[in-house]
Amino acid sequence: MIFDRIENLKNYIGIHTNLDTAINFLLHTDLESLPTGRTEVDGEHVFIQVSDAFTKEEAQGCYEYHRQYMDLQIGIEGQERILLGGDVGKQIREYQQDIGLAECRPAAGCLLKRGCFALYRAGEYHMPGIMPDGSDSRKIRKAVVKIAEQVVL
Repeated sequence: MIFDRIENLKNYIGIHTNLDTAINFLLHTDLESLPTGRTEVDGEHVFIQVSDAFTKEEAQGCYEYHRQYMDLQIGIEGQERILLGGDVGKQIREYQQDIGLAECRPAAGCLLKRGCFALYRAGEYHMPGIMPDGSDSRKIRKAVVKIAEQVVL
């Protein structure tokens, strides 16, 4: 997991070719102008999902993981906690369409808000959409950039 401010995104060029494509697109794009739903960047190699949701209590969430894609999650409106999972337990749902769900113990976390991003590589368990400590459920808007880490056929 990498957690940082969006103005530092350029510092991560060179980690992966598809991540470079995503970063170069994001450096020249106003995320707030993107429509809800999917925006193509480079076919199945890089695309963006902009969505609106409401935060939930940690007990209502579950850890997700991906095998093919990295998740670059960027806060647009509101704030949410995202937990990084450690000590993976049982699978909750069979892995399908590049997402699996499992039980984990929290290992770390971050507060994602406007101007911040969190990058989760394929295989890193994470639980997005959690209410910040001491708050009620609130609306959030965010962009999740899906970045192929494995070969996309």
